[in-house]
Amino acid sequence: MDLSPFSGAVLSGGQSRRMGSPKAHLRVDGEPLLSRQLRLLHETGAAELIVAQHPDRPEPLAAPLSAEVVFDSPPDAGPLAGVSAALARCRHPLLLVVAVDLPGLTREFLTRLWEQSSPTQGVIPVLRGRLEPLAAMYPKSAGEVCQQQLRSGRFAVHEWAELGLTEGWLKRWELEPIWHPCLLNWNEPGDFVGSR
Repeated sequence: MDLSPFSGAVLSGGQSRRMGSPKAHLRVDGEPLLSRQLRLLHETGAAELIVAQHPDRPEPLAAPLSAEVVFDSPPDAGPLAGVSAALARCRHPLLLVVAVDLPGLTREFLTRLWEQSSPTQGVIPVLRGRLEPLAAMYPKSAGEVCQQQLRSGRFAVHEWAELGLTEGWLKRWELEPIWHPCLLNWNEPGDFVGSR
């Protein structure tokens, strides 16, 4: 199979209000989430690694893998600002985006996203009828559309993804139940068992 090269990005610019501490430091089997997500992207085949952070809340990268840090712009526009910053910086035709707070992600899940993508069309998972834009593959060519959304004050990442499906630069991946645990996310202290 001839797969297009891709960049990998971890979104870690959220405020973690409900969690009460940065999610990047939460651990899965002793490994901080940020380090884990970078490792998974690397193991899946990402040719470069990017971390999108809030400019007022930079987190040191404790991972052994080198990654380039970009800042959400505008800074308080939610995940779409991180996606936009990563798309602008990435050097490959595809960008695999993952949120930092998805402890169930696996290399197999990320590989399936990659295998279904092309240089001009990314893939977005659909879980029980809902788009999951924070664990998806996007074409770099969609970066301008992303910036247009932000400039017009439309910050909802789901709205941007819906536009991608309409315009054809995204396609849906209807998830079978076996993949559902991959998209479990941690929002509050009760969502996980681990150390901070």
